[in-house]
Amino acid sequence: MDSNLRKKAKRRNVMKHTLSLLVIICCFASTAAAQQEPEYQRVIEVEASSQDIYSAIRQYLAETMRSSQHVIQVDDPEAGIVTGNFILNMPVGNRLKRNLDTRLTATFEARDGRFRYTARGFLLYLPGITDADYHELSEKIVAKIPDELDVYTEEVAAYISGWRKSASDDW
Repeated sequence: MDSNLRKKAKRRNVMKHTLSLLVIICCFASTAAAQQEPEYQRVIEVEASSQDIYSAIRQYLAETMRSSQHVIQVDDPEAGIVTGNFILNMPVGNRLKRNLDTRLTATFEARDGRFRYTARGFLLYLPGITDADYHELSEKIVAKIPDELDVYTEEVAAYISGWRKSASDDW
């Protein structure tokens, strides 16, 4: 009979530990969900096939990548998807009087007549900034990111629209 009581006590302890573990996991999961990283997403219509849009995006990236830190991670011509790590050089009104780099992960998805641009994982690069100035500047920069990405996506759309016109077989 003594062993039955020990078994019951052991089962209760296991159940208590399991329940405690579940509560802890739920707390971490809700905290992680509440701290979602910012994301920018935009769909732009262009008059081109998905294959032409994909090819134009690849060509645009090849022409505009200026650093080895620009790395394409996913390149799927059949799905029309290009994902990579890029640097957005942003003009920021600050006492440094220079542009600041914002690193991000971007995805281009091509469909007939449109493409979707998604950016996330923003990492501000502020060399020579003190901790006191970092918070103030980072807030200003983050507030400007959507406007800068709007300009960027419009540039990509203009490039795509003119891409077929500039491609010539007469060479």
